[in-house]
Amino acid sequence: MWHGLLAKRSFSLGFVLLIVGLTGVGADVIAQQVASQAQLREIQKKIEALADDIGERVRDRDALTAELGDIEKQMAAARKRQGEIRLEVMAAEAEQRRIASEQQEQESLLTGEQRELARQLRAAFTSGRQERLKLMLNQQSPEALGRTLTYYRYLNGARMQNMDAVNTALSRLVVLAESAAENTARLERLATETAELIKTLDRDRGERQRLVAAIESRLRDEQGVMASLQQQEGELKSLIDDLSAILDEYPTHSEAPLTQMRGNLTWPVAGRLRSSFGSNLAGGRVKSKGVELAAPSGTEVRSIYHGRVVFADWLPGMGLLMIVDHGEELLSLYGYNETLQKSVGDWIAPGDVIATVGNSGGRGESALYFEMRRGKRAVNPAPWFQRRPGPRQR
Repeated sequence: MWHGLLAKRSFSLGFVLLIVGLTGVGADVIAQQVASQAQLREIQKKIEALADDIGERVRDRDALTAELGDIEKQMAAARKRQGEIRLEVMAAEAEQRRIASEQQEQESLLTGEQRELARQLRAAFTSGRQERLKLMLNQQSPEALGRTLTYYRYLNGARMQNMDAVNTALSRLVVLAESAAENTARLERLATETAELIKTLDRDRGERQRLVAAIESRLRDEQGVMASLQQQEGELKSLIDDLSAILDEYPTHSEAPLTQMRGNLTWPVAGRLRSSFGSNLAGGRVKSKGVELAAPSGTEVRSIYHGRVVFADWLPGMGLLMIVDHGEELLSLYGYNETLQKSVGDWIAPGDVIATVGNSGGRGESALYFEMRRGKRAVNPAPWFQRRPGPRQR
């Protein structure tokens, strides 16, 4: 079996290379593409290893925070699956409606064919069992006899067609009934899975509240809050530093450089400004490197421009965090998310849904944390956008 598969693959590769040669494109182009894909996979592995290292560091340093990260990632996975189930249910219900509609059409067709067949059978019975002989004896001329026999053959053919149509409709109704039963079973399975997810989320939500309360009790004073913020900022800086070393080899491209869009971008969510770039935190000892946009949980977070996802995981303080590389050393960061809708390596376009707003990272209220960086330096995002996101909350 393996020899056969290898032979088929070898033949396919040889055929592709032959076509490439015939069209004037060198085989070295294929080789370069294969090498680029292999290089990309290696880079993605490095980024995944980086996320694992962060998790291990947090676990070694702070068991409560690590446990919070585990719970919030479990909740994100459950919510994401809920969204997938909703789409599957919509598709199954649409298919059920289509099946019901076709069943109605087939039943109507069957009723009509059965009615016509019954009429023909009654006519045949009325004429008696020797109807063909009677037709032949009752004709006075050969021409009339020929026409009558032709008509008789036509009637017989029509009966056979009616019988075929009846059988076809019956067979189709059997298939539709089986499809409807399978679809019903699928909907029941999805309903069961949804119920289990709700139970899991309720349990995890309670556990998350316990962990957040425990962490907050440890950070009652301003000094503790400041230390936590500084630690979170250090984690993010370390992540950006490590990513910068990896991203030198990470391929990105855009329709046009992001710098050309300065002043014309759209904010990732239409939320109200809770805190702006440079806001004082922990009594002014820490400055915000980004903005917080208040929005309801589950609100779609959209990409600001073309780019490639370079990080999609949980980070202390940032919660479920996504980082997008736009080229030119420009990065956009989206934190506190409820779910992440894209993975490392995914290409994204302006307006693509990449996450949903949440309160991960131990936040009390839902919001999106948004940040822009040029290299390792955070930049004020406001001048890049068409207008302010909304009135500042008091």
